[in-house]
Amino acid sequence: MSHKPYFILMLTVLIWLLAACVSASGPGGINCKNGVCVDVQLSEPIRFNEPGTVTITVETDQDIPGLGVTLGNFDPFVLTEGTRVWDADTKAHQPVSFVGRVRFTHEGHFDVVGAAITREGYRVVDSVSVFITRAGGTVNPVATPDTGTPQYAPTAPGTHSPVPTPLPPQPEWPPTPWNRSLPEIYYKPEQVMAFCGWNAKDGVDLSRDEIKVWALAPETVPLNTPVQVEIGLEGQPSLAQPLQLQIALCPTDPTIQVEGQRQWTVTLEPEAIFTATVTVRFTVLGEFAVLGGVYDPAGNRAQGAGGLTRVAE
Repeated sequence: MSHKPYFILMLTVLIWLLAACVSASGPGGINCKNGVCVDVQLSEPIRFNEPGTVTITVETDQDIPGLGVTLGNFDPFVLTEGTRVWDADTKAHQPVSFVGRVRFTHEGHFDVVGAAITREGYRVVDSVSVFITRAGGTVNPVATPDTGTPQYAPTAPGTHSPVPTPLPPQPEWPPTPWNRSLPEIYYKPEQVMAFCGWNAKDGVDLSRDEIKVWALAPETVPLNTPVQVEIGLEGQPSLAQPLQLQIALCPTDPTIQVEGQRQWTVTLEPEAIFTATVTVRFTVLGEFAVLGGVYDPAGNRAQGAGGLTRVAE
């Protein structure tokens, strides 16, 4: 008796099962949550300080009206050009793509982030890692090349996104206020200087054994409505002598509007705390980093920390 008909039948069933699995996975597969899938692709070749094309593909398992799609990052050296926020009425299992442009103005390791955001504030994220030099860029490098400096570059959280580098160990006195489900993120000195507008070069890290800075904003804020953001400084007991410092709330995106004063000059002593309140207006839907920065002009040292805030209707 020939086993050929049985083999053909089993092979047909196997192909049908594989096809069913592939069609159900959505773009990227692993970048799916609650029926929303996001896939980010960066076209090659990538050239230093020249616009590059980013394609964000979104697929949903049901019709979703008013799905927000954003292209962004949390680094001042990656510029988003042209449209970076879209509004879409998606249809079930019908992928839709959005094209944006980014420009890398600094050498190093960066992430390009795309996200889909529902009207309820639910967010699905995908990102592409890039290492770029003046000779060109590499997408999803196997390992981050050693540049000789700590790589603390922050990024948006997500299923497929790299996890933000944890903060260095924090002294327990006094406890920095941080009671949020969204992560706290840390910035390199050159990022702090660029965001805050301090025209200094070759800055070094202001040690957290001496100073701690923070910025606290609500986790979810309404669109185009003034909200209060608290920034603060703590002088650690190990601070050897008072320091004259500049502290500022630093917009990480040009769509973030600061109303009134955002920067102060303070003399901080050991075991002292300085706080201030800044009025901020978010004019675009999405998720944005709120950064508190501090600068020591005498030592050309900077430090920055903050968190993510979600802007919803």
